[in-house]
Amino acid sequence: MLLTAAPPKRRNGTMNPSHDYRRREIATRDLLYRALRKWRLILVASLLAAIACAAFTLIKKSGGEEELTSEERTAYEKELDAYRRDLEVYPSVIGDSNALLANTRSYLSESLLTKLDPSHVGKAAAVVTLIPSSDEADSGNASLTAGQLADRYAAFITYGIDWSGLSEKLSVKPEYLAELVETVPSVGTARYVSPNAVGTPAVSEGTLIISVVHSDSATAALILEELLRQLQAAVPSMEETCGPHSAVTGDIESGYFADIIPGGRSEAIMQDMYLLTTSNEYLTEQYESLKAPARPDSVSGQGLFRRAVKTFFIALLGGIILITLIVMAVLSLSGKVLSGNELAQVTGLRKLAVIPDRKKLSGPLDRLIARLDTEQKNSCSKDLRYLAAAEAILAQTGSKASVLLIGHVGEDALDQCAADLRRAFQADNVSAVPEILSADLRDGMADGLRFLREAAGVVMVEEIEKSGYASITEELSALEARNTNLLGYILL
Repeated sequence: MLLTAAPPKRRNGTMNPSHDYRRREIATRDLLYRALRKWRLILVASLLAAIACAAFTLIKKSGGEEELTSEERTAYEKELDAYRRDLEVYPSVIGDSNALLANTRSYLSESLLTKLDPSHVGKAAAVVTLIPSSDEADSGNASLTAGQLADRYAAFITYGIDWSGLSEKLSVKPEYLAELVETVPSVGTARYVSPNAVGTPAVSEGTLIISVVHSDSATAALILEELLRQLQAAVPSMEETCGPHSAVTGDIESGYFADIIPGGRSEAIMQDMYLLTTSNEYLTEQYESLKAPARPDSVSGQGLFRRAVKTFFIALLGGIILITLIVMAVLSLSGKVLSGNELAQVTGLRKLAVIPDRKKLSGPLDRLIARLDTEQKNSCSKDLRYLAAAEAILAQTGSKASVLLIGHVGEDALDQCAADLRRAFQADNVSAVPEILSADLRDGMADGLRFLREAAGVVMVEEIEKSGYASITEELSALEARNTNLLGYILL
């Protein structure tokens, strides 16, 4: 933050009194440093403001249910109903999913079909030929067609075979034997009822291809033999519902083949089990993460406390920033000296020394803030600063001259500054220590005018944040009128 100012004009070693100090340049870093030096005041004021905001929040929301709007109440009730429904539905869905997953795992562990090696499958197959009766066709009471017969027998094989006896013998569940069987119904080649008669109508033959797969071809043949035995035993009962017909069973052929169907079925089942497992894990996570909806703050005392705490910290942080900005604005508008560089820019005087603060920066926060000080005011001892000022004065006046210290810092501060300056001359082994005089100009120039005639030069003593530029301008105007030799300034 820089306030622009025209460079000061000098005349006979003094500043032009027409210079407008209010247009001085203020470095943002110096301004921030001076504001943060008051961090205790800023923190206390921010704490009070934050406590007030939190208390206001508690008072405003303490009305309870009356201040709860209808929209808030409706939204809360909907969320609560949804939460309760989820609590009821999730356990049931998860239970069904677990049961289905357990059944799938049990099937994979016991099924014969899923354990088959697609590249080496034992297989037994036979063909059953179904022939409708030609006599019934001539009499007008025809049986089912060949295709219908094939479909009926295929359905019987799927649902009518009793596998209990064979399943005990093979130590496997009946349903795992049934899934090893595959039927392919079709219509076979037509035949003539009377081959010697010309123009006799043809009758189709139903063909039912039955195949059984197993890891062992002999076992596959054994299963197929049991199936064909029950099929032949069921022919009389099938004639009652399907009409007169004949069922001719061909020979059983067995061997080992490469069959991709069992492998494809196993892969599909494994994919289904993976999806079931993933879905079950997701449902479990969702159920465990269910939380009751937060009640509106005006209903819940705990929610109201959380809002008050949140308001407190937000107000504290905002208060620190706002009050810091206010302090910076007040400092920039106060017309007080904020740094030695600024005073040199405004007055055009030489900076002899910037004296460290009387109170040391003991706390860690104070030392951290001190890093913002562009002049490093507290980085060197007071004696060294006064020694540098003594050498600068001696170079301009000589060892036997008298020097007058003036300023609006108070008589005690001026006397202390004069004493410290004398010690600096003595420490520098000067043969003749210059006479150091002081005059407090806060009550006017009367006390200092009588020293000006004898003094070889004048040193202004000012204090940061206490000396005002209006008073300094007035001093410089009076000194310029007397053509006084201004040696520079010491800033406390």
